[in-house]
Amino acid sequence: MWEAIIIVIGLLADQLSKAWVSANLYGRSVTILPGVLDYSYVENTGAAFGMLGKNTVLLAVFSGLMSLVLLYILLRYRRQFHRLSCIALAFVLSGAVGNFIDRAFHGFVVDFIELKFVNFAVFNIADIFVSMGAVLLILSLLFLEKDNFEKFEPGSPARRKPAA
Repeated sequence: MWEAIIIVIGLLADQLSKAWVSANLYGRSVTILPGVLDYSYVENTGAAFGMLGKNTVLLAVFSGLMSLVLLYILLRYRRQFHRLSCIALAFVLSGAVGNFIDRAFHGFVVDFIELKFVNFAVFNIADIFVSMGAVLLILSLLFLEKDNFEKFEPGSPARRKPAA
């Protein structure tokens, strides 16, 4: 249930913010906090940090397929995973679908959050959701999913063949 709420909230926040930026900031930048934060309209045809620019179709297909894989994993294994792992997957899925929508329907992803105090890429709400989900998933896998990993370790009782 929480996973569905996170996905819907993430998608709404992402798509509404991109629609607002596209309607109000097309081709320009606005200072929100001087020296800290600007909203700058950017059309990103690549992946993170503009990598693979001009490969929007390939990225759209890849992100669409990965979104389907994440959805399958979330639905299929959510009862076996720790709640934090499921929430993390929901965050990643929400962001991936948000950027997929842009690539599929516009041919680019709208980025607009620009941190002025560091030399960093311009990003969007979907990117925040993917990053937060990745961090939460790493933490969950390291500290909360130990029992699930033991099932797959060589020589663990779950993997040993029964004596004949």
